[in-house]
Amino acid sequence: MTNRRYLLIDGSCRDSILHEELGSGLVDFVQLRLKNKSRIRLGVIAEMVAELLAEYDVPFILNDEPDWAHELGAAGVHLGQLDASPHSVRAKYGKDFVIGVTAKTVEQALRAQEDGANYLGCGAIFQSMTKPDAVRMDIELLTQICAAVQIPVYAIGGVTHENAHLLRDTGVHGIAYMIKD
Repeated sequence: MTNRRYLLIDGSCRDSILHEELGSGLVDFVQLRLKNKSRIRLGVIAEMVAELLAEYDVPFILNDEPDWAHELGAAGVHLGQLDASPHSVRAKYGKDFVIGVTAKTVEQALRAQEDGANYLGCGAIFQSMTKPDAVRMDIELLTQICAAVQIPVYAIGGVTHENAHLLRDTGVHGIAYMIKD
């Protein structure tokens, strides 16, 4: 496992915390995850996040909404299993649009890769504070997914700096975690 990071933010974390993480040079993406926000509010927060990330040359990913992501100038989108297919998003927005997909089985992971996903988010690996009802994925399944695909896999769900070492032999590219104050 590398020390790569995929950060999730909800727009409430302080800039100083985000600057510290971005300054590590280990952040591959920052995903803005805003549920139930208006387009106007989302646009304001997305613009602030995009400006900050541009300082560090880190791509900005929006959760669930490929059309909004494209409209807001994000580098890409992260899709759940009930969102648009990676294939349809790729057809609409082209080869340079970054597409991440949540995968909870080997079959979902392989399908996402075949459909043009750039990376996978797999979990919840541990008990998640942001999604307490998330069904946990065992480390053996995470290892199988990593072995089955050629695109980067990020372990997500309750992963922290303190427990990330438990994923060392899984083949994950990195860890994804929510930054909160």
